[in-house]
Amino acid sequence: MIGFIRKIDDLGRVCIPAEARNALGIKNGDPMEIFIENGTIIFKPYHSAIEVTSLLDRIKERINIDEYGEELTAALEEKLAEFRTMVEGDKE
Repeated sequence: MIGFIRKIDDLGRVCIPAEARNALGIKNGDPMEIFIENGTIIFKPYHSAIEVTSLLDRIKERINIDEYGEELTAALEEKLAEFRTMVEGDKE
């Protein structure tokens, strides 16, 4: 785990260090989710359900029966469908 110490400014802002942003691929203007859990504030890059389902579609397109075999391909497609259902439920 990597840790940083930052002060909160007068407007309640905290600067996320460049090292942390770079490690997670966070760019200026990227949306962040903020959670409070067990007395801890959690910042997490936000990916909309549309982005995630688009990614799932691209993954499904790349599943190759010849490479993975029919049984594994079917299992992968089933798991992707389950994940898609879960993500689409979160959109509401």
